Amino acid sequence: MSALAFYTKAQGCQDATSDFRIRKMFEGWGREQVKNPDDHFHITTEILVKMNQEWKDMCRDSYEVTLFKSAAMLTFLGAFRISEPVASGREDRSRAALQITDMRVEQDRAIIHMCRSKLDQWGKGIQVVLGIFSIQNICPVRVLRTYLKLRGREEGFLLCHNDGSPLTKFQFWKITDSVLKWLGLIDMRFSTYSFRIVTASTAASLGYGPDTIQ
Repeated sequence: MSALAFYTKAQGCQDATSDFRIRKMFEGWGREQVKNPDDHFHITTEILVKMNQEWKDMCRDSYEVTLFKSAAMLTFLGAFRISEPVASGREDRSRAALQITDMRVEQDRAIIHMCRSKLDQWGKGIQVVLGIFSIQNICPVRVLRTYLKLRGREEGFLLCHNDGSPLTKFQFWKITDSVLKWLGLIDMRFSTYSFRIVTASTAASLGYGPDTIQ
């Protein structure tokens, strides 16, 4: 629109683009244009089940397998942004990612307290509760309980390697990408929202309202 206005003025012609009717016509034309479809694929519960069967082929030991399973459970079933459960890098000292003190696992649920969240405008923290899942392979309570037994209660990041160093965003996506390629999804593209979008869709299909999902 601005380019057309500039051109008409440069040619000494009257600028018709300032006319209300012309602007509305352009707006209507813009809405009719087909937008580029979302070419990212989304990780479903079926894919998550398959992923949990393949971590062992990408991780060096049973601790790492449980670590990555736990990260996937939190990210998918908890609908977390990837920056919330894992550290931004190996030297991350911000404590912005979940800490060991932010989670406890009870008999039938895992309770995560998020001290920082984009949705927490008042800075009071948000509590996320994950219940028992019917598919044991991706039951967050079962997976997280096993992980905590291996990790222990030493202070620091909730998701960390056996040597105490944090699981980073880069490491999580690198191994996740390898698992997806192993599953034959090599040509697919996924983003940090791939987990969260399907979690929201699944919750909606189960009858949860917008406020609860958010």
